[in-house]
Amino acid sequence: MNLATYSPTATRPVSSHRWWLCSLLILLLVIIAPLAGCATRGKMVFGNFNSSPPVFTFNSSKSEVFSHINRTSQHVNGWRSVSCRISARGVPVKLKAIVACESPKRFRMVVSTPVIGRQLDLGSNNERFWFWANEGPERPILTASHQNLATAQQNLPIPFNPDWLMEIMGVVPFDESGFQMTYKPEDATINLVSSTSDPQGRTVYRRIIVNAQTGLVNRHEMYGPQRELIASATMENYRAVGPQQVVMPHHIQLDWPQTEMAFKLDFPTIEINPVSAKTDTGQWDIPRISDTVVDIGRTPVIPVSLPHR
Repeated sequence: MNLATYSPTATRPVSSHRWWLCSLLILLLVIIAPLAGCATRGKMVFGNFNSSPPVFTFNSSKSEVFSHINRTSQHVNGWRSVSCRISARGVPVKLKAIVACESPKRFRMVVSTPVIGRQLDLGSNNERFWFWANEGPERPILTASHQNLATAQQNLPIPFNPDWLMEIMGVVPFDESGFQMTYKPEDATINLVSSTSDPQGRTVYRRIIVNAQTGLVNRHEMYGPQRELIASATMENYRAVGPQQVVMPHHIQLDWPQTEMAFKLDFPTIEINPVSAKTDTGQWDIPRISDTVVDIGRTPVIPVSLPHR
């Protein structure tokens, strides 16, 4: 199968609210969330570019393409949104969240409802990742070190690649080595395809679909050893942010076809390189919101104690 021309089938509706919560936890806590685009000037990225020359053509080189799409990470070391809205197929209510991330592995997301309060707390620092859900009698914090991701993933329902997710978030540059580039004139896109390994050592394939007219990333895809679609991230509603007018997607749809899960993230506002992220170092610490902390990166899983501050 040729990934440059392959189109995955549509996902089916989410089967349960609990499984959606699990999918949300797993994706965004291991550096779950999203932003790869490009930097340009202007107040808004408009949809009609017919009067503008294309950013890329058949003669564009791979280095030119990667230089362009890596401009976001050149300007953005971290970002934050205090007004994120989350929705999922089959779930009638929308949730609000505060999201923050910082290169290379720092992430924090707190999801809440107006009546009940905090429902999810998930995050990652340079050593460990964690997630907590306001469910069950014990409501434990589940955590693991990045080194033990392969073991931890056996206890998680969604396959994922943390490095792939960090690149999507726009704070880590893409490495062009290993990618093959194909220009598709029929839909004016550039397909960038590479192969890598997941935490279990299996071969996985990545595809980045770039709009040749605008130079913006339309979609990220991850495929398994048999070229089955594992996960995708569709990027939309690009807008310029900050004094350097870095263009970032403000709407991201995340899909896992094999698990029938999908949800959307909407960011009404995004703050890039926030000063408070440098002073409030506690936001990258495992929260003390439960008496039960379980290390899912060890076999068997064992309770652990949080270090004293």
